[in-house]
Amino acid sequence: VGRLQAVLHAIDRAQPGTGTDLNVPFERFQQYQKGRGLVAVISDFYCEPEAMLKGVQPLAYQGQDVVLFQVLDEQELRPEISGNVLLEDLESGEAVEVAPEFMRDAYPERMQAHIDELSRAASGIGADHVLVNTSDSLDLALRNYLLFRQRRQ
Repeated sequence: VGRLQAVLHAIDRAQPGTGTDLNVPFERFQQYQKGRGLVAVISDFYCEPEAMLKGVQPLAYQGQDVVLFQVLDEQELRPEISGNVLLEDLESGEAVEVAPEFMRDAYPERMQAHIDELSRAASGIGADHVLVNTSDSLDLALRNYLLFRQRRQ
């Protein structure tokens, strides 16, 4: 329990980075990880599923139990935009203008397709994928996943 609390506190203090590059942390993790265990990857996974697989696959093949927690905000899942807006990426600083028609019609389909593709990719290597809404507490999501895992075994 103490380790979990330390992990949750570290997550609370995390700041946005400059993009989702999973290779460096996974390579570093593999250097220090001895034995089997549960590897929880917490990210928005705004990356290509192939890039995610490149980092995660070696862990799964080493016998690690891997779970991908994809954390997204309600506005990322179901945006409510009534007029043209300029959206800025907090990690890259890149900005793009979007129309409400796109956000209402095309965006939800594209987002769901990306989530489904990540889930299929995870399943293909024996990993689990859990979508977490930021309006839900992360500790509850972790607890529910661990209970699910326990029932599955």
